Amino acid sequence: MSGVTAVAAPPAAGEVDEFVGQWPEFLTRARVREIVPACDSVDPALFFPGPGQRPDGAKAACRGCPLLEDCRAWALSRPKYQLYGIWGGMTRQERINAAAAQPGRTTIR
Repeated sequence: MSGVTAVAAPPAAGEVDEFVGQWPEFLTRARVREIVPACDSVDPALFFPGPGQRPDGAKAACRGCPLLEDCRAWALSRPKYQLYGIWGGMTRQERINAAAAQPGRTTIR
């Protein structure tokens, strides 16, 4: 596993900062190459919308990110109940739907 702590439910207030320090390996590699992910410049809580909150701000940040495809591939490789929040510009439900639309895909379950 890449060293990230998977989150099964929305983090409580104050827990987001604790999670943020545990990024996936592809983000660490990008920083070594001096590639800055778009999520670096916004409030991390934006990527963990609560009930009734829309993910539009996080998705907008992701759209211009140089790591969008790496992030999306990483997120799609996680089990569906293991990862909460917006990753690769997709909500958990969008990741589940994308995996279901690909015959033979078994990484999101």
